Amino acid sequence: MLNIAVVGLGAWGLRHVQSASASGRFKVVKGVDKAQVKVDFPVTDSLQEVLDDPDIHAVSIATPHTLHADQIRQAALAGKHILTEKPFAMSHAEALANVAITRAQNVVLALGHDHRFYPAVAALRALIAKDAFGQVTTVQSVLSHDFTKKALEKLNREAAERGENGDTGSWWRLNLAEAPVGPMVHLGIHHLDLFIHLFGEIEWVLASTPARTIETPFPDTMLVTLGFTSGKIGTINSSLASPLNSRLLISGSEGWAEAVGPDDIGSYTKSSLSMVKRRLNGTDPETEHFPLIDSVAANFVAFADAIEGVAPYPVPAADMIHNAAVLEAIVQSSRSGTIERVQS
Repeated sequence: MLNIAVVGLGAWGLRHVQSASASGRFKVVKGVDKAQVKVDFPVTDSLQEVLDDPDIHAVSIATPHTLHADQIRQAALAGKHILTEKPFAMSHAEALANVAITRAQNVVLALGHDHRFYPAVAALRALIAKDAFGQVTTVQSVLSHDFTKKALEKLNREAAERGENGDTGSWWRLNLAEAPVGPMVHLGIHHLDLFIHLFGEIEWVLASTPARTIETPFPDTMLVTLGFTSGKIGTINSSLASPLNSRLLISGSEGWAEAVGPDDIGSYTKSSLSMVKRRLNGTDPETEHFPLIDSVAANFVAFADAIEGVAPYPVPAADMIHNAAVLEAIVQSSRSGTIERVQS
C-alpha cells in the first residue's frame, strides 16, 4: 500500500480521495487545503509539510490549473510521485518543463485523463487497430455539462437573498487565467486527449465561439475543428451551458461507430461514454453496452503499477506534451479567429 497526500480538497479533490482509496493501492494519509474540510485524515495548509514527510510516497494534485506546474516541480524535487489533474500545463513550454523535471528526478508523472480507461474507449481502439472502419475520415465529439450555468444561478440567487450583486470572482473556475478557453479546459480537453489517443498527432486547429448564453469571462461554448497529421478531420463541440451530453462519432469508408454517455449525472461521473452503436462493413447496426467503472480509480491503479514497476504508465509523456500544445493553439485560435499550427 502506497501512502498518498491529496493536494486540493474541493469537489474533485474529494473524488481523488474516494477513488485513490477505492483503487486498493493507496492510503490517503494527509490532505492539503486552506479551508477546513471534514475528512478522516489530517489536513494541513502547507504543501511543504507534505513534501518533507518521508512516509508519503506520492501526491495527487487537484488544485486550480495555474498552480499545477509549480506544484509538480516542487513535488518532483521532493522525490514524490505525482498524479495531477488536467490540464497539467497551460502551454507547450510548461509541459516540456514538467516532463523534464519529473524525468530528472525519476518520479512517475500521471495525468487525470481517465477517459482512456473506459471499456467503451478500449473497444473503439480495438476496432481502429483492426481497420474495422476502413479509412477513417472524420471524428466528431460533443461534451457538454451545465454545472457552471447552475452554479452561477445558485451564486446569483444567494447574493440576491443577501441583497448583494452576484459575485463570481471568488470562484476559480470562472477565472479567465484558469480557463482561457472555458469549456475546452474544463471539459473538452478530455475528448482532445481521446483524439490523440485514438488517432495520433494534431497539426492545426480552428476555434469558433458562438454568442454567450451565460455571464462568463470566457466563451461558454466552443466548436474546435482539428486537422490531424494523418489527414483526418475532427471536431469537438464543448459547452458549459448546455445540459449533459457526451458522445464520440468515428466515421470511415467501411462504417461508423458512436460512443454515447449516460443521461444521469451519477453514472456520468463514473464513465461518460458507456454505450457503442456501430455499423461496419455493410452489416446491420449493433449496440453494445459497457460496464460503468470508476475510471478515476482505474487511473490510480495504473499510477500505482508505474510506481511499483509493474507496468509503464499508459499515458505517454509525448501525449501529455502534445495535448498541452494543442490546447495552447486553441487558445491562440480563439483570439485570432484563424487556423493556428500546433507546436511540435
